[in-house]
Amino acid sequence: ENCFACHSRLPSSKQFNLGENFLGDAEMKRLPLEEQVRLAVATRQFDTALATCEKILRSTDIPASEIDLMGTFEDYLKITIRVQTDYTRAIAALGQFAKRPDVHPYLEANIQSWIEALDELGSAPLKGDEFGRGKKLIKRGQLRNRFPADRRGLVYFVAASGLLHRHVDQNAEKGRALAEPYYLLGVAESYIGNSFWVSETEFFLETSIRIAPDAPIAGQAYEFLEEFTIQEFTGSSGVDLPDDVRMQLKELRELIENAAAPQEAGAPPRLA
Repeated sequence: ENCFACHSRLPSSKQFNLGENFLGDAEMKRLPLEEQVRLAVATRQFDTALATCEKILRSTDIPASEIDLMGTFEDYLKITIRVQTDYTRAIAALGQFAKRPDVHPYLEANIQSWIEALDELGSAPLKGDEFGRGKKLIKRGQLRNRFPADRRGLVYFVAASGLLHRHVDQNAEKGRALAEPYYLLGVAESYIGNSFWVSETEFFLETSIRIAPDAPIAGQAYEFLEEFTIQEFTGSSGVDLPDDVRMQLKELRELIENAAAPQEAGAPPRLA
């Protein structure tokens, strides 16, 4: 999960023969297809990962709704957009999937929205000013979504995260200037994350806070992080935050309050 999250962030053109040999092992081929996809990305075999995703999309043994719940679309779009920048391939695969007789109306509408966005992005290459373009694409995605759980803006969020990852990678030495890009990465990831074990949203928001706890964006990042965390741990028995999570939130809140104290002497804490 961690390898997939890291390796699917930036473009890659280098071949890794060792990974190809590893995937050729008979034991690996017996894994479920969705696990083969993540393993292929972990070993940087991106063409294999895409081919396996497309095999899942064509499978008549897996219902369309189950393929959707598996996170196949999120994984596929992360690879085609962020790593391979191959909009044409993604449009073709999604268009073919949409013709399946078991595709429900909600999913068909989502796919149509994704294809439209892919076509738009493919006709106007996303080059230069990665930060500014990424910020605008997040707004486009949010406008495309009609309600909090909607996924029609998925392609815009994936594309935005790719641009922001490039910006962060190319400006690693800029320190506190990266606080807002990391915050926006957290926002984008909250829409596209599909891993139970690895939640990048919290990592990006925490990084934004720690880079510049005295910046206005730190308060926004904390509020988003706190709400996101509480929702994540909400269940039938109510909110049950583990002690280590509570302590981490408390530490970040105090970090922001302490950073603001010298500038706001005598003023109440910025965060309750």
